[in-house]
Amino acid sequence: MNEVKDGSCRSTLLIIEDEPDLCATFCRYFKHLKYNVLTAHDGCKGVELFGQAHPDLVLTDLRLPGMDGLQVLARIRQESRDTPVIIVSGKGEIDDVIEALRMGAWNYLSKPLESLLVLGHAVERALEHARLIQEHREALEHKLERLSLYDTLTGLPNRVFFLDRLAHELAIARRNKQQFALMIIDLDRFKWVNDTLGHIVGDDLLRVMSSRLRQCVRDSDRIARLGGDEFTIILDNVIHPENVASLAQKLIGVIREPVVLQGQPLHMGASVGIATFPSDAMDLEDLIKHAEMAMYQAKETGRNTFCFASQELHAKAAERIALENELYQALDRQELTAFYQPKLDLDRTRLCGAEALVRWIKPDGSVITPARFVPLAEETGLILPIGKSMLLAACHATAHWLADWDLPFKMAVNLSSREFQQPGLVERIREVLQESGVAAEHIEIEITESMVMGHVEKAVEVMKAIRDLGITLAMDDFGTGYSSLGYLKRFPLNTLKIDQSFVRDLSGELRDGAIVDAILAMAHSLQLSVVAEGVETVEQFTYLCSRGCEMAQGYLIGRPMSQEQFGRLITEKWEPKIPGCKK
Repeated sequence: MNEVKDGSCRSTLLIIEDEPDLCATFCRYFKHLKYNVLTAHDGCKGVELFGQAHPDLVLTDLRLPGMDGLQVLARIRQESRDTPVIIVSGKGEIDDVIEALRMGAWNYLSKPLESLLVLGHAVERALEHARLIQEHREALEHKLERLSLYDTLTGLPNRVFFLDRLAHELAIARRNKQQFALMIIDLDRFKWVNDTLGHIVGDDLLRVMSSRLRQCVRDSDRIARLGGDEFTIILDNVIHPENVASLAQKLIGVIREPVVLQGQPLHMGASVGIATFPSDAMDLEDLIKHAEMAMYQAKETGRNTFCFASQELHAKAAERIALENELYQALDRQELTAFYQPKLDLDRTRLCGAEALVRWIKPDGSVITPARFVPLAEETGLILPIGKSMLLAACHATAHWLADWDLPFKMAVNLSSREFQQPGLVERIREVLQESGVAAEHIEIEITESMVMGHVEKAVEVMKAIRDLGITLAMDDFGTGYSSLGYLKRFPLNTLKIDQSFVRDLSGELRDGAIVDAILAMAHSLQLSVVAEGVETVEQFTYLCSRGCEMAQGYLIGRPMSQEQFGRLITEKWEPKIPGCKK
């Protein structure tokens, strides 16, 4: 350590990085933290500076001109076995990273860094360990190993240790021609716990979950925490894949058991991805990638489940990338358009409105279904420009129709979760109303239960601001989420939309309307109107009419149609042709 005039110690860092901008960023950051900083843009210069200045810590890339990071590390270890070396390198260099860790690198951080704070904390921890080694080498050797290889929160092996163990397991399996499985476990809704209940509760939850996972595995299995809410388990010598599936179900079961923290029960879930060697992958990187892809597939399937990796997942990933590129182009080419599904007033059996639905029609006339591209648009953020264009199109269409015909008409437009959370949402809606010239009372915004439950107070504030514009609000897909009367009373709603899954049970042998009756009774007690979605049969239609449901939409009434087709429907004073429908 270098003495400073005030008597404190200032550590000297050597940064070896061939990207000038990144090197300059690291340099500014650590100088701001009062470190002495030396820099080198190639491996040879880095080794030279190390021999001259004897820095307290080295940050180095692996891909360097002249002398690569592994050679630099070897030269440093010839001169000093104690100086901590942190590898800051790309994700695609995992084999070199493992070799560097074996050669004595203290830690590995992957580019691009999430935050300079991560790097700062890593340096601080490394220097602290260096001091401990210097002062208490023999006595603290075991403690230092745990701090560098084990997660301090849960006590489980960390990512560094996991990578080393996985490489070791691969070598044994290749030599003995054995199978083994890799599980990646991701806690569902953990971000919600952190955001709503705080990180202290989140940390307590992780400790509980790690303890439960440990109790489910054999002594020979290797469990680790990868970071955040992700855990992994290496299952050695797997003979029957069904045994792995049984364990996955067991893990999901123990995670779903309620956890009482700060006096309130939490119900968690987990998504599990499973990849096996050698059937799914032959090397470390591919095995991890396949397990992660399987885990994300489990999430998409509905969470609280597990998925095995397969070649099909590769095909789906390639298809997704291609679809994302096409979606960007579709926005530029204006291939996304609004279709309108008629909504029927069941008491007067006349047209009372429509729901605007996005459709993607390609230049060759083929149609990409919303189920394929809407989730992708949500994930990538493209739902924001799509949502705005759909709202604008729907408002323009409504203004056009109402200019020529005096109709008791309301246009329903869906709002995505991303749009609802965006700052300035209410002002953007106001601007669309002004630009289109449509009166606010002819527009209804549809939201879902899930999008408003994370931050209820904020959600109520936004909903009230939308209502203040003169727009009405509808709760879409009601009954599929929280469906709490207590929450429902707090939301400034006008309408509930019964999800089509409940309407579907009103026909055939499953004609059980108990849920629909309960939703209607609840809504009417709160003076809310009700729209039934997905009405496809006369039996469903008749049942809803007999129970006092105000409105309905579905294929029995009319399929989604273009603006031109819907305009003709209005001019022809359309009436539904439904057997038994009163005129």
